[in-house]
Amino acid sequence: MMRRFGLLVICFLSLVATAQLASSATTRNSLREFDPIDFGAVPDNSASATVNVTAFQAAIDAANAAGRGTVWVGPGDWYVNAAVLLKNEVHVKGAGRFETRIISTTTNTAVLSASGTGARTNIFVSDLTVDRCVPAAFVVTCNCLPTSLCTGNLPVSGAWGIRISSTDNHSFLSGLENVYILHQFNGLEIGPMGGGTVSDVTIQQSWNDGATVLGANGQWHNVNILASGGHAFNYVPTAIAGDGGPALRQGAQLAG
Repeated sequence: MMRRFGLLVICFLSLVATAQLASSATTRNSLREFDPIDFGAVPDNSASATVNVTAFQAAIDAANAAGRGTVWVGPGDWYVNAAVLLKNEVHVKGAGRFETRIISTTTNTAVLSASGTGARTNIFVSDLTVDRCVPAAFVVTCNCLPTSLCTGNLPVSGAWGIRISSTDNHSFLSGLENVYILHQFNGLEIGPMGGGTVSDVTIQQSWNDGATVLGANGQWHNVNILASGGHAFNYVPTAIAGDGGPALRQGAQLAG
């Protein structure tokens, strides 16, 4: 009898926990806050890289479909093996630049990307690190687990850290804050910036360019670009009306 009662209690507690998780997800969604875990993401597990890409994309798509929203990425290492596509009106926010790492296991794809044609509006990334597994010979210790992920090749063209850019329109009110971009072929591509901000950002150990800026008209504050194999800061003028000029450089500290 006691055993049966114990099983009933366990089943009841399990149902309560499941209901609480569902209620929490519903509450977050009503506030336009979306957690990749609710879509199946798994932290600290490189074997979940494919699952994480799908889950992150689903969370971003849901925030975009809601009209605007925040995708909260909790503490931990989140491995991905393809580009996660950023979308308009979505803020991807971590738990802190040293608490949340999104790590690519590929050598030739972006980590977070919104590029191509069309306007970029209110796309924002903050409070996290974007990293990539690189050969152990180029880092003090392997930055990925298992360490076998550090035995491959160096990143090549296409391996961007973050891209928020358009070839024919502006990136309105888009940008980055409190972000660390590390071990990329190219660190950051952004612009043309229509009132956007890049603040408290460090870009380190890019094999090619640290930051590529298309056009200007944005605000840069406390941006550090360190150890770039190509240009630390690569300004590319555009023919889009309203673009500014290289005065954008004033907010960046460069060390090639």
